[in-house]
Amino acid sequence: MRTEKNDLRSLYSKGVIKRTLLKLLEHKPLNKISVAELCKECRINRGTFYNHFFDINDVYESVESDFFGEIQRHLDSQNILSLNAEFFSGLLRFFLDSPVMSRLSAMKLPNSDLIDRIHTMILNKIAKDLGQERVTADKEKLDGLFGYVIGGCSYLIFRWAKTPSEREIPAVARQCADYTAQLVSILKRTKKG
Repeated sequence: MRTEKNDLRSLYSKGVIKRTLLKLLEHKPLNKISVAELCKECRINRGTFYNHFFDINDVYESVESDFFGEIQRHLDSQNILSLNAEFFSGLLRFFLDSPVMSRLSAMKLPNSDLIDRIHTMILNKIAKDLGQERVTADKEKLDGLFGYVIGGCSYLIFRWAKTPSEREIPAVARQCADYTAQLVSILKRTKKG
């Protein structure tokens, strides 16, 4: 991002630019969107754009970073060992209400490390929460189990995100909670053994 201005007009302009980029991404890939097109669509001049961002990729990185921060705040409020259907229902409702998630999950963006960043964030959260419970697990085993469980949950969530509906949230949340409970059960058995 180019500047750190935080006045209301600046925050409004940044928000409009980000929302407009997401709207354009519904119809074309990121590398086909120009600054001129974005400015025309959100009715700002190029100078305003360049006061806030270097280029289209900078806007996208800001959108991705904002979304990552929202997920991190949501996850930080929970203990990973007590993730239940209620937690996953809340997470899915967050995704359902997030225009960012609905667009990002439908896109295959080159050079985006968002999924890897989320994966690492969750892995670190699991390790931290397990440590607080005095559950220790071999890092390689933890990564393998985590990958297996999160892979399953990710598949369910991203499959759901392609056509998100409030009606399907309880079933998807229950499946994710069951997968997580099985992981925690395995890790707790490891502690005893």
